[in-house]
Amino acid sequence: MLKDLVLHNRSYRCYDSSVKISNELLFELISLARLTASTGNVQPLKYFISASEETNSLIFPLLRWAKPAASPLDTDENARPAAYICMFVDTNLVPALHSSYIDAGLAAQTILLGASEQGLGGCIITNFDKVRLKRELMVTIGAYEPLMVIALGSPNEDIVLEETGYETKCYYDGDGVRHVPKRQLMDIIIGM
Repeated sequence: MLKDLVLHNRSYRCYDSSVKISNELLFELISLARLTASTGNVQPLKYFISASEETNSLIFPLLRWAKPAASPLDTDENARPAAYICMFVDTNLVPALHSSYIDAGLAAQTILLGASEQGLGGCIITNFDKVRLKRELMVTIGAYEPLMVIALGSPNEDIVLEETGYETKCYYDGDGVRHVPKRQLMDIIIGM
């Protein structure tokens, strides 16, 4: 059921790196994304995939994870993602980057729901060194601008959703469980 996939689809920041992800699965996830709606049906999104330790080691240090204090990513290399999908926009098709943001959001959520269906998890990262990413991945041909990196792997952290008023700051408790506040339904309905 879709609700179960959405509930499982958290922004995971800790993974079991011994669980590998195949290129075939990454192709399947991108194939799902390519079937989603696209503004004006322009389809400007392009992808660079990585499931190899060598390429992953080039990508990871370029990412600026939004993480609560004491995240396992800080200290444990075995907590890193097994794969990445780097999403680019072809600026020959969409000269203004902001016009591709809706497409990117739809594609990213579709990729993560597909990963969730496979028992995997991920995290959308938009804060990263875009210039170095292009250089490290040798994406120098074409007018491709990086939009986001989607980290993927087998989740290795417990996440608890909590109904809240207006507090939205995530935190880890003493047992290493990450608590994610979510606003209550009636707090986000502004009219009927």
